[in-house]
Amino acid sequence: MLRYGLSKKEEKKKLKSLNKRSRLEIKLSPFPLNSNSIILVIEKKTQIAFITEFKRKYRFMSELHGRTGMHRKQVVKRTTLTKKQVSKQNQNLQVTSFLEREDNSLIPVSKKKSDVVVIENIEHQKRILSDYMHNLHDKFRLENIDIKVSQAPTFASRRTCLCARHQNMSLKLKAMRSLGLNLPKSPDAFIKEQETNEKLKETLETGLPDMVKYTQRKKVVEGQKSRWKEVDDAVAKTNFIHLMDSQTSEFRNHVKKVKVQYQEMRNLRENLPENEVMLWMDFAENFVCTSVEAVQFSYGNQAMVSLHTMAVYFPKSQGQRLQSCVGVYDVLCHNASVYTILKKLVPMLQSTYPSIKTIHYLTNSPKSQNRNKTSFKILSDHNEDFGIAGR
Repeated sequence: MLRYGLSKKEEKKKLKSLNKRSRLEIKLSPFPLNSNSIILVIEKKTQIAFITEFKRKYRFMSELHGRTGMHRKQVVKRTTLTKKQVSKQNQNLQVTSFLEREDNSLIPVSKKKSDVVVIENIEHQKRILSDYMHNLHDKFRLENIDIKVSQAPTFASRRTCLCARHQNMSLKLKAMRSLGLNLPKSPDAFIKEQETNEKLKETLETGLPDMVKYTQRKKVVEGQKSRWKEVDDAVAKTNFIHLMDSQTSEFRNHVKKVKVQYQEMRNLRENLPENEVMLWMDFAENFVCTSVEAVQFSYGNQAMVSLHTMAVYFPKSQGQRLQSCVGVYDVLCHNASVYTILKKLVPMLQSTYPSIKTIHYLTNSPKSQNRNKTSFKILSDHNEDFGIAGR
């Protein structure tokens, strides 16, 4: 209950307007008060009408909350989202799907529990960005011109796993920008801006000094091992222009291949033809087995197994679009693991989807497992070995 000083004329006007515009129960005080005071008895369900009527003139919002113990957000709960909330939700989904794309991030090869994040009792695997966040922000804005989204500065410390070509081009752009050239920071934006090498040559010839210092990442042999390191180098102006001419052409083709490759991968996964499936294969890893209950001496003699994770995508006509699989075997050598897994997995796919005619293989495994001549030989003889085509 609240008290507010009102004149007699104002009291009559307010009583009439409240009875008409709001469904409030207004009663005069049963005990003696000053002549210019009334008591407003507010029902929970009609609090919003009272607030909108008087909050601007008398400024009693905080007093109302304190005396009644009620808040407008607690009294009235929205069952539907506003347009702004729907727009924000769609924008968050677009940003999340963009960052989870294969060309923007990848899942790390790790066996640690720290690489798993639990959100609403659901485990999510952490991902490593394939480029710096400011470059990904520029890339997102280029692909989504209608969406206005800023870059969060707290994301600058996220882990990245950069492509060597993109990193070397980014380092050269950084060196040229330090010399006063007006060039973008992002390699993708640089390629889009410099459509031809002739335009780039004119810019370099007029803006570069006689000697150009830059940094690049390359393999350096240290003893019997080779490591990737940043190495400083300095070349003459003509040599640097010739180097940028050749590397810009190669980088332009590289960017085009990456865009086309991931676009075709997404199109194939989302629009699989009938009687065809896509098998996304990871690579084999060795894991140590731990016993739940064992004697003391067994801890020094633990067994190991190899795990090979896979995912099968089916056409839209099938009820189940995705099926996760894993191959488990005790052979720690991975040379023949791919063919052994296919001998077990392909018959299972044929029994699950009898009309299957073609399997599309997609993998990012190392040369020792999939990207070698043996795997291509298996793919060429796929129809003879399994009775269906392989691509």
